[in-house]
Amino acid sequence: MKKNHTTYYILLASILLAGFILILSAHPDRGLQMSLVIGLSFAYVLVGILHHLINHDLVAKIVIEYVLVASLGIATAFFVFKGGFGF
Repeated sequence: MKKNHTTYYILLASILLAGFILILSAHPDRGLQMSLVIGLSFAYVLVGILHHLINHDLVAKIVIEYVLVASLGIATAFFVFKGGFGF
């Protein structure tokens, strides 16, 4: 039987959209924006891990994947907020 993950996707999309709006609304304050990105990344990891825990398919590989994707997001935001390539 196929599991329905619609609720999970709606929750995740809502969290990411709300985080994106908050980051945009904190525009001049780069420190606050970076804090919001880090908080959003933690929320992403937490929701993903809880989703897999509830569905009884949580393994270390999945946790590492969520942490790496969140770390990539944080590194990208840091790079952009610090001026990118300087162009």
